[in-house]
Amino acid sequence: MIKSLSLVLALAATACGGGSKKPEPTTPPTTATAPAAATTTLALGEMKLWDVHKNRALLIHADGLIEVDGHKSAKVTADGKIVKADTGEVGFTLEADGTVKGPDGVDTGAKISADGTLAIKGQTITVDATGMLVGGNEGAPPLKIEGATDANLKRTALFVLVALTTGGEAKSETSAN
Repeated sequence: MIKSLSLVLALAATACGGGSKKPEPTTPPTTATAPAAATTTLALGEMKLWDVHKNRALLIHADGLIEVDGHKSAKVTADGKIVKADTGEVGFTLEADGTVKGPDGVDTGAKISADGTLAIKGQTITVDATGMLVGGNEGAPPLKIEGATDANLKRTALFVLVALTTGGEAKSETSAN
């Protein structure tokens, strides 16, 4: 709103100006602008989250669609949401500070940093150079992420993983059918 107003005022001042008188040099005025709202931006790309022991994968497509066993019931969006593919209803949200909110805005206790590190339930989970998850529960099945070639893609894959393992509506949508 402030930027739009400033632009309109600048255009109006230019339009009202005229004549051949050379303006006196002035220092540019400083204007207070409202701080930009923090936003979340996720990278999208073709990725696979493999359960190594079961040889079963969840696919994340470049358009954000999440596929399990041939069904594409959910979608991850570049603005940090996991939504139902058919209705757009939001199930999970990745806040600008990395906090993951579940259905109805409930804090999941997970936080994903900009470098693609997940902190949840006192554990720190990362993706190593080979794509393996490192730092989770000792008894958890090994999980490999293919296609997460940078921190932004790792962040996207970990966000989807949190939604799947946290439960709630998005989990049942991606594993149903």
